[in-house]
Amino acid sequence: MLTDLDTQRALVWAFANRDFATRYRSSVLGWAWSLIQPLATLVVFAFNAGQSLAVWEGLSTRWFVAAWSNSAVQEASMRSLVIAVCAATIPTAAARERVRRDGIR
Repeated sequence: MLTDLDTQRALVWAFANRDFATRYRSSVLGWAWSLIQPLATLVVFAFNAGQSLAVWEGLSTRWFVAAWSNSAVQEASMRSLVIAVCAATIPTAAARERVRRDGIR
């Protein structure tokens, strides 16, 4: 099945482009709205002072303070940061080396 997708990748790409074009045609922000809207919702709920997400009780950072005081959250955050830096640095260095060696095509 994956080999079929590979041989028909131009068709798959055309279908994906058509889907994006029709879905976000009337939106001012276009496809970026599909990223912005969930992040905005997350930010609103993250700063809710209440115990329940259903009831807005004002702004608060207490959830962030409570999470950061947990050593497991601190470890996970640092590990995620290291992975993100490696995931960005290694491919960038490889691409720079390839461009230096082969030139830009």
